[in-house]
Amino acid sequence: MLSEPAQPVRDTARPTLLSLGIWGQEYVDKCLKYCLPSLLADGNVPALARDGNVIFDISTSETDRLVFESHPVVSELKRYADFRYTIIPDTLLRPERTASNADADRWCMAGMQYTAAIAARRFGAEFSIIGADNIYSCDYLSEAKALISSGAGAVVNGALRAQEQPMAAYLEKQGGRNGNALEIDSPSLHAYFVENMNRQFFTLFIRSEAAIVNQDPVSIFFKTATGFAMHTFQLNAVMISAALLPDDFIYDYHTADARLLAEITAGMNPEDVITLVDTPERLFSLDLDAGTDGLARNFGDFPVTIDDCANVGLKWCNRTTDIPYFKWAFRQRYQVDCGSEVSALPDSDLDELVTIDDILHRIDGKSAKAIEGMRFRSRNIPGLTPD
Repeated sequence: MLSEPAQPVRDTARPTLLSLGIWGQEYVDKCLKYCLPSLLADGNVPALARDGNVIFDISTSETDRLVFESHPVVSELKRYADFRYTIIPDTLLRPERTASNADADRWCMAGMQYTAAIAARRFGAEFSIIGADNIYSCDYLSEAKALISSGAGAVVNGALRAQEQPMAAYLEKQGGRNGNALEIDSPSLHAYFVENMNRQFFTLFIRSEAAIVNQDPVSIFFKTATGFAMHTFQLNAVMISAALLPDDFIYDYHTADARLLAEITAGMNPEDVITLVDTPERLFSLDLDAGTDGLARNFGDFPVTIDDCANVGLKWCNRTTDIPYFKWAFRQRYQVDCGSEVSALPDSDLDELVTIDDILHRIDGKSAKAIEGMRFRSRNIPGLTPD
């Protein structure tokens, strides 16, 4: 990857680095329509800029960089932030897919996040990963920064997905556009999610009779009196303190969306350094999915069972220190109020606490075999140690 020189830091007061990996017209269009305008809301990038330097660290193709640079939303964001581009060659982004090279894009994303985190450490900057197809509540970044300033090592929340198609009409009705900025508060974004939840989520309400989903069951849901509770191995890293970022760390295929916090907090008690914002009432983002049922993300048929959930947690572990992190993450509870729509949610015939304990107990029972695999891989990968 060839990178432009980093822009000079305007000041030394609490900088923030926003990492964005993006390529392809579909994602670029969505990013410019929803993601970046929502970050232009006064409580996001402008609020951070009032406190210190903001750096957009963008990994993309040369063609897509030109699109960004000519867009008015980016021009306005440049009033508040410096832009730093890493140009990824097309040969890496569009390789011929083979059995041994099934997802080169994912490796690019993992490498991009690794280099951005190292840059944030060098700049002494707080670090956030921006989802190209996400839309953010109007105080998302400033709320996260306030929690970091209060002593949190990292701020996480639960990642939720909703259908994209109704969003334009919803925003027009809400009146959320303010010039190039998109101002939508957490309650409004929450209401949109309740009305337009991706239907594949319904298969993740775990029951004694297994449902089938189209990707690993990294999250499971339990119906509550007012909505649902989610338990997930994949907590969303909203912002990571510069003080928590290491000088270097290992990255791999799963670092891009799962292992980053496990790697950064290796050897620590997650409870001591990670703050969970456990409801969507504040600091809320939505992953906008073009599909209505999640089939745009179809990776096969995966049963949603207690044993399969335990296998997923261990599948992502690269080092022994990952295991306590993923166990901690899965025990956390993210709760969503669905109001009058609660009746449409599937019933869970399994007890929440008993089921979570069962999954974690099975992880313990499978850990010895998983650790053997980690040690085998570490002997064959230079620089990798299992713990």
